[in-house]
Amino acid sequence: MRKFACRMLFLIPMTQLAWGGTPASRAAISSQGIVGAMASAGMTVSASRVEFLSQVTANTHDPDLRVVTITPGTPGTARVKLRCHDNEECLPFYVVVHDVPSVSAEQTHAVSPSASKQDLTVVPVPKERVVRSGDSATLIVETSDMRMQIPVICLENGARGQKIRAVSIDRKRFYEAEVIAAGTLKASFLR
Repeated sequence: MRKFACRMLFLIPMTQLAWGGTPASRAAISSQGIVGAMASAGMTVSASRVEFLSQVTANTHDPDLRVVTITPGTPGTARVKLRCHDNEECLPFYVVVHDVPSVSAEQTHAVSPSASKQDLTVVPVPKERVVRSGDSATLIVETSDMRMQIPVICLENGARGQKIRAVSIDRKRFYEAEVIAAGTLKASFLR
């Protein structure tokens, strides 16, 4: 225990140097800064709707924040990932924004791949359905020692990466599978 305490006493000054001084010299990021970053991303929210998930600090008092992603949370909330314009000012962090009707489960907002790191913008990226309920598909079942292809009928709509239910052509066996592409599903085992 004594060795552990000595090591921790040695590491604390090193982490303070890595973050530009003592923790007292760092400034807490305000909800007003979050509101400004959200407004730049095209979403108007009030400071009272922003919930910090942890204490967030930066090297400067009022850092220039950028929205990285906005994903829907529970109904009426959105999870927002932010970062400082200058990566050396703060680490990326998350906040939850309450009473946000404009973020639906059908959309995920992400950073535009064409945007430069200095000029991040948020663009909607819809989840494109590639299979629909009633479509015929091929279910690929893989285990460590076999691979099968089974013709199935999709029971739900789905986008790439989503899990949907499917049924065998004779409607006797039901499967839960991941959508790989249009007409192709994958499962690691049979149910």
